[in-house]
Amino acid sequence: MENSQWVVLGIGAVALIAGIVLAFLGFRARKKLAAMAGTTTVSAAEAARMAEAVPGAKVELVGTVKAEQPLLSPTAQIPCVYYRYKLEHRVERRERDSQGNWTTRESWNTVEDRKEHVPFQVCDSSGECLVFPDGADFVAETRTHEGYGSPYDSSSGSVIETVVDGVLDAFDNESVRGYRITESVLRVGQPVFVLGSTRRSGEISSVGKGEGPFIISHKMEEELTRKYKLHSVLEYTFGAILVIGGIVGMIYAAAIM
Repeated sequence: MENSQWVVLGIGAVALIAGIVLAFLGFRARKKLAAMAGTTTVSAAEAARMAEAVPGAKVELVGTVKAEQPLLSPTAQIPCVYYRYKLEHRVERRERDSQGNWTTRESWNTVEDRKEHVPFQVCDSSGECLVFPDGADFVAETRTHEGYGSPYDSSSGSVIETVVDGVLDAFDNESVRGYRITESVLRVGQPVFVLGSTRRSGEISSVGKGEGPFIISHKMEEELTRKYKLHSVLEYTFGAILVIGGIVGMIYAAAIM
């Protein structure tokens, strides 16, 4: 088998795998749509009562986020019940090619990527219901900030900066040219949509992860429905194209062996 045939076979296999992954994501989006369409929105007080009487029931809640001990988002220092913080460095590398010529290449390197959440209450005019967010798919407000140099002051003595600078200093032809911070936050006092299952543990009634999708979102059901419909159409369409293309490529490569 010639090298070109191996290349075609490899590309076909990659396309096939990527198509299957996209199809799976489309299937997940469809499951979320079906779960939202088949679940009734109840008040916070009713959800708490259902947790006592019917644990495991699927419910939707709409209300306001409340927390006794909220988190603080790392960048904006906003009281919140969930955040995801991602710091990337734009790294410039000078590399010598096979002919001895120097070329410059840039890439984004992830320095830190972490998320945290705490239990919170969903409040409405009827009262409140406790939510344990472990295992939830969060849809939160996201902001991105880019800049030059380092996001830390050089005198701050940041552990992250010290480690990264130490690693980068080991390479003569590599330097940090900028950074990008992406932060997603679900704020205290913010309207929230929750799709989850009722739970009862001792004297504590709550909503959390059960059978099927578990969603906590700053977007309401109508907007989420539009989002998941678009995702499912695109993921199924491109997934089918990649699967068919991958199979055709692999068959072609095998046929000319």
